[in-house]
Amino acid sequence: MKNLSKDLQQELADQYDISYGEVKLDKLSDDQTRKFLIGFNTQQDPRAIVETVIIPEQRRSTLCVSSQIGCSLKCKFCHTGTQQLERNLTSGEIVGQYMIAAHTTHDFESSNNKKTISNMVFMGQGEPLYNWRQLQKAIHILTHEQGLHLTKSKVTVSTSGVAPLIPKLASDLGGVSLAISLHATNNSLRDILVPLNKTYSLETVLEACRTYAAHMGIKRGRGKRITFEYVMLDKTVQSMAWKWIQVNRNASY
Repeated sequence: MKNLSKDLQQELADQYDISYGEVKLDKLSDDQTRKFLIGFNTQQDPRAIVETVIIPEQRRSTLCVSSQIGCSLKCKFCHTGTQQLERNLTSGEIVGQYMIAAHTTHDFESSNNKKTISNMVFMGQGEPLYNWRQLQKAIHILTHEQGLHLTKSKVTVSTSGVAPLIPKLASDLGGVSLAISLHATNNSLRDILVPLNKTYSLETVLEACRTYAAHMGIKRGRGKRITFEYVMLDKTVQSMAWKWIQVNRNASY
């Protein structure tokens, strides 16, 4: 800030450091999807690296951010599920992913309100609702009118189904959008694909969605909606899952 005195600028530089994270990789694919690997103090913790992705579409671009380093849920189709949970990200580290992406796309230099990054989704590494306090702080910063002032409805939290916290996305965060990582429509298969289902069954998750919808005032034909996500699985994977169900039909798990 050049409108501050040189003495004050030097004092601030000596005592404070603004760091959004270290960009370890910045890779652009043929379809213009842009992947960042961002590290946080990796000299002390070399494993503190997360993935952040800008996903371009015809009329918008969505930034996919991470909420944890690693993950504890072990979903069978997810590479992050093969990694152990290292730790939660801080709210600053979550916001830092947006700051790096927005600086890269020159969004802060735009003279009009049209930005490259128009939407944001918590669908990277980790289960966002298992980092609720830091997620909550980050979303407040991202959406506050004196913060980054993102439109709340364009910020989506994708969860594997942490049912008790789903309604809080509406009641405590003023209505950010909700996506459910569903992947199966029956408990038997979902228990395998998304092991969290053994704790929060489909029925429990859907009831939490109804409560969220009631807080949001969601009604048919009104534009607002909950997104249910599926991953396309190879028939071999599905067949193996169903065989497991048949073999373990009478097992208690």
